[in-house]
Amino acid sequence: MPPSVSSLSDFRPGIDKVVRVGSRCFVRDGRGELADVEVESDILTPQVRASFENTSAESWGFKMVAVLAAASLSEEGRRERIEALNVAWRRHHGDARFVVV
Repeated sequence: MPPSVSSLSDFRPGIDKVVRVGSRCFVRDGRGELADVEVESDILTPQVRASFENTSAESWGFKMVAVLAAASLSEEGRRERIEALNVAWRRHHGDARFVVV
């Protein structure tokens, strides 16, 4: 099993990038000096989806901010989680809008 992004001691958030190729994820060196390193896939699991379904209105914003800020997610992984959080929000709150101030 590949390592997690957080276990890579030389991962540089903001410089290195997580990319998904098929169902596999790799850390791509932002400076182009090193080869890609395979890491744990960030495909949305049923367990994470279920945790989003059980998110209270009070903690929904915190989860959304965490997803948006997570350097360990590929663009696809981030998009999957944002959509899952939005689906869970609409299921529980209808068309009510969530505003971060």
